[in-house]
Amino acid sequence: MRRCRRCRHRVMRRAFRGIVDEAAWHLRNDQPGLEAFTTLLGKLANHHARAMVTFLDHRMYWRGACRFSHADGLPYWRKRLHMGHGAAAVDDASLQQLAKLIRDYFHRTEGRGNNCLVEPLRRGNLDYFFAYPEDFSQQSPEWVDGQFKDQPHPGL
Repeated sequence: MRRCRRCRHRVMRRAFRGIVDEAAWHLRNDQPGLEAFTTLLGKLANHHARAMVTFLDHRMYWRGACRFSHADGLPYWRKRLHMGHGAAAVDDASLQQLAKLIRDYFHRTEGRGNNCLVEPLRRGNLDYFFAYPEDFSQQSPEWVDGQFKDQPHPGL
């Protein structure tokens, strides 16, 4: 299945926005460093080159950028309104409690999710929480001990 050129460009633009947002978080106390990074990316020929430079030379921004790109591509969001505007709790105890609640929910309703990982990311003034119940995974074929087989990758 081929995507139209406009759709591919929209995906790449969304990914680029995620790269810039993640870099802005990491460089929040280094405005000249952020300007230098965005200038470097701006001089590159296209979004593919920007993604490759980020992946190869600035790996610390890659993981969060991938998460944001995925979140931006979701067809809908479950928004929770009327919850107040307090700061999100991202300490280890709160994340473990959220993971336990998600794990318990899926175990009770679907009989799965014995383990769960919750990963918080901040984007501008928003907090994103990415949750990975146990059987949520992505698989890709790769060589392992001389055998070519699918390997699960829960945190790609």
